[in-house]
Amino acid sequence: MLEESIKSYQKCLEINPKKDSCFNNLGIAYHDKGMLDEVIQSYYKCLQINPKNDGCYNSLGIAYKGKGILDEAIKSYQQCLEINPKKDSCSINLGIAYDDIGMLDEAVKSLEMCLVQSKQ
Repeated sequence: MLEESIKSYQKCLEINPKKDSCFNNLGIAYHDKGMLDEVIQSYYKCLQINPKNDGCYNSLGIAYKGKGILDEAIKSYQQCLEINPKKDSCSINLGIAYDDIGMLDEAVKSLEMCLVQSKQ
């Protein structure tokens, strides 16, 4: 099933290579297959087309975290939050990444920001 999804998104990109959502969805399919290098490549292409795609930055951070590249994951989450400061999933992911590298004060700030926003 995932192979079919990947082929479909690749076909979508043959037809319209400037469709950022195809790169985003291709990245999701690659992630589900555990193909993290391809995930990262797909999300970078998505962001080249649409640098304001906050979800793509969040997903890129998840892929970097999956590879253990936490500094790049944090940068991706921060970029996501610059675009959309109210994206709770990104605030949570950033908090977890900070916790993973022992930056507990930053982790708490990020998670508190998510809580404050959820009350608004």
